[in-house]
Amino acid sequence: MWNRQVNKVKLWQKITGLLCGLVAIVLPLAGPDTVQATVLAPAVNWVRIGGSMVGELYADRDSLQPYTKDGSLYLGIMVQEKFTNREFLNIMRKNPGLEELTSSLTLYMFGVKERSYFIASQFYLDTHDMVCLDMGAEEYLRPVSSEKAVQMIFEYTLLEARRDSSKAQQ
Repeated sequence: MWNRQVNKVKLWQKITGLLCGLVAIVLPLAGPDTVQATVLAPAVNWVRIGGSMVGELYADRDSLQPYTKDGSLYLGIMVQEKFTNREFLNIMRKNPGLEELTSSLTLYMFGVKERSYFIASQFYLDTHDMVCLDMGAEEYLRPVSSEKAVQMIFEYTLLEARRDSSKAQQ
């Protein structure tokens, strides 16, 4: 996995490529049916949503997007984890290319009804907000209950999606 280092690229270039490719990631999971989605905006509206074992979690409020497939609702959201755990950082920074690691940027896709998720893409970022490692995507679903931090992100995502829905109905 550590072999998948990428040349340092401006973060916005990676995010743009990631977001444009999101539908391509979702489509294989969705099968031959059409997935209705809109392209996400670049991450600009960070909201602190809590802490994890290794850092602080921030969600990009503007990246929250609903997707539908066969009448089921899916929600996508971008989350940044700013690493604060010194022991974790010391271990990670021993790996080539991660000497200046400070955070991760993860695009989560949640199946609302199924209470499941997968990581559509994940990047590790350095002190200059440049990508120092592309972790890629997961190709399997996990239950939201598998990790406390994921539960927190899921609950935040649901709450914000409900707020958006309420605003749209007014």
